[in-house]
Amino acid sequence: VAIGSSLSRLDDAGVAASECFVALGAEATMLPLPQSACALALVVWVVAAAAGDAAGDVRQGRERRHVFIGVGTTPEDREWLQTQREEHGVVYKPVFVQPHPTLRKKLAQLAHQEGGTFYPLAAWTADGAVLSFFFTQDPRIKTGQDGLFHHDRRHRGRTNVSTVDLARIIREHTEPGDVVVMRMDVEGAEYELLRHLMAQGVLCRLSRLYLEAHSMTHPSLHRFRTFDVLLPWLLEPCGTEVYVDSSYHNSGPEIRTYWPQSDGACRLCPLLYAPLPGAGKDGRCPSTALMQCFDEEFTCERCCSLDEGPRGDTDCWARGRRGANTPRLESGGRAYPTPSDVVARMGPNAEAQVGRAAGSPAVFSYELCCAGFLGDLAPGLLGTLARQFEGEAYS
Repeated sequence: VAIGSSLSRLDDAGVAASECFVALGAEATMLPLPQSACALALVVWVVAAAAGDAAGDVRQGRERRHVFIGVGTTPEDREWLQTQREEHGVVYKPVFVQPHPTLRKKLAQLAHQEGGTFYPLAAWTADGAVLSFFFTQDPRIKTGQDGLFHHDRRHRGRTNVSTVDLARIIREHTEPGDVVVMRMDVEGAEYELLRHLMAQGVLCRLSRLYLEAHSMTHPSLHRFRTFDVLLPWLLEPCGTEVYVDSSYHNSGPEIRTYWPQSDGACRLCPLLYAPLPGAGKDGRCPSTALMQCFDEEFTCERCCSLDEGPRGDTDCWARGRRGANTPRLESGGRAYPTPSDVVARMGPNAEAQVGRAAGSPAVFSYELCCAGFLGDLAPGLLGTLARQFEGEAYS
């Protein structure tokens, strides 16, 4: 009944099946077969209900809407909306959620211009709570590190903000069958929010989720590092495409300051940073992958696959150059000189960083190409390659 009641919140999809458990009553514990049948019925009902919603939309002729939900949004999200409209012919209705007082006027104007909605509140698990919101007061960083989690080395000011239930926003602005893209950058609050959306049965309404993760930027969040890599796999049955941007190894000296000294070898363990495979045409390729490393033969799906081992398909990195003297990285994996065709795809600055002009350093590896260790192995390329996923279409 508890499971049925929880799932029933997903547009009441589980109500009928949960009544099956109620009908069994106290005898359910004595009847394992009927109980299992009810559990199966519940799963089938949920899937059928979801399919029914989509089919109903088609039968009724309801046009599939496109909704963009920016959680921790900034005025820069206008660029993404414009790209979808001008280059892909897709008009998204925006929903902006941002409590920052300095962004309020611009976001209210943008929401009005785009025919959307703006919530000048902090996204949270309930409506009407009052939480502290912390500021860096650093003109170089602007508002990029302001949020609900206080950090002694980062924040110098604070104010109180009211909250809005993010699950309610999703229910009120979307329906099953809509194309819903969410961009979430909330400086550490993402773990509470995503768990809440999952428990409320609305996380699967998302077609695509762009998530900036922050588990290694605050001591109280370090325990969530494995959640970052599990999320695409968790949402794969929903068909939700997930792009996790952690950049823990690509953020310069600041992140190293926050990193716990006791972390030891975990800091360089690639399995803790390369997201597991998820949904979508690119879902077999981790969002940490450096796409310039791959081609038609050595595809990202093949080379980064953990089915081959903890360093993916090692043939992709060796390319016939195996030997006992192959150097190992500090992380323990073997690395090789970067192939010339890969260097060419990386752009004009790559030759001086990883090509022959740089002495062909042995950095070509799972760590570089799949696990997001670019900042450790070739920091000079960060500026050239940082925006490879920006502006992607989803229609």
